[in-house]
Amino acid sequence: MKQIRDIICAKTNYDEMYNLNDSYIGKIIVENGLFEGLVLDPVSQNEIFIFGTIEEDDFIELMVAETEKDTIPREYKAAYNGKNYRGEYLAKTAYYDFPLGECQVSVLDPYYYRTTDSGEIVAIETHIGHHQDKLNEDTKELYRNIIAKKKEKNKKKVKTTQN
Repeated sequence: MKQIRDIICAKTNYDEMYNLNDSYIGKIIVENGLFEGLVLDPVSQNEIFIFGTIEEDDFIELMVAETEKDTIPREYKAAYNGKNYRGEYLAKTAYYDFPLGECQVSVLDPYYYRTTDSGEIVAIETHIGHHQDKLNEDTKELYRNIIAKKKEKNKKKVKTTQN
């Protein structure tokens, strides 16, 4: 079942404090541990496509998609600490990771503070489709790899529960 979540992604260099004014804020659609969504870049005020995997109250792997040809995608890789997800902020390609700093990701269930409906999910999915068409090759490759890896993991879970 698809669920909508609000998300806040903060990043910092290793020696700085988090600045929520410099955070990506948006919405994601979660289904079977995979998510896709859109966040607002606080500097450029452009919408940015994000995607990844989430194990609620355990771990999140979030990719910030890139459309510019020579820009390397960025990743938030974090573990749940009882309140939010904290971990590393990385530059990522299909072949290597390069640490950039630390990150904090908050995934919020809007059920507690606003109403949502299926129309909101459809609108976000339509918007996501427009952004997916513009991804650069590095981001497309990472997207395919992450989706395939999670689908394989979900298949193994189903087989294990059926036995």
